[in-house]
Amino acid sequence: MCTDPYRSGRVAAAVQDDEQHEGSTDGRSARSLRTRAAVVAALLDLIREGMLRPTARAITDRAGISLRSVYVHFDDLEDLFVAAAREHHKAILERWRPVDPALPYPERRDRYVAQRGDLLEFMTPVARAAALHENESPAIARVLQKGAGQTAAEIRTVFASELAVLAPDRRDPAIDAITTLIGAESWPALRARRGLDITEAAAVVRTSIDALLGAP
Repeated sequence: MCTDPYRSGRVAAAVQDDEQHEGSTDGRSARSLRTRAAVVAALLDLIREGMLRPTARAITDRAGISLRSVYVHFDDLEDLFVAAAREHHKAILERWRPVDPALPYPERRDRYVAQRGDLLEFMTPVARAAALHENESPAIARVLQKGAGQTAAEIRTVFASELAVLAPDRRDPAIDAITTLIGAESWPALRARRGLDITEAAAVVRTSIDALLGAP
């Protein structure tokens, strides 16, 4: 994917040889982990600041490391983007709080929509960047598909009572529609293209979920 000369095995081997003189195996492992984490953090920071296709040079400048060091720790830029996607997913899980399916429907729906709105505000820049690479990277495409599957599973759990009373042939379409509605494509469309603030966008989502589930 990347043709940077610093990817060559000769250069990588030279860098690794240099590192062997810096300390014990445990020390090298710790430094390697710190470098990987710094590169991933730099990539995510740049994306969240609006640079959806950061260059290797921009990433290394932000991380404060040499360009060749990136290709010691990552096979190529795709490998780095996948690592960043996984780290971003961890950050999402830290913000996520399950909604009790036993709550009354209005409260359950409101809590779910509020939480998704918060997550989508956080997720949108990285999701937009991932979408740019989706057609070029099967690995990133799989990450996005997994995320959609997890969202659909959560909808099945949170709205199990309402889905149960729908006609069988309406359940999966309703789940797919809600998954799309609260996905990383629809929310930015409401916020940016329609010009809605977070409260207004959440109201649209709540009304749409009510309609799809046949709720009053």
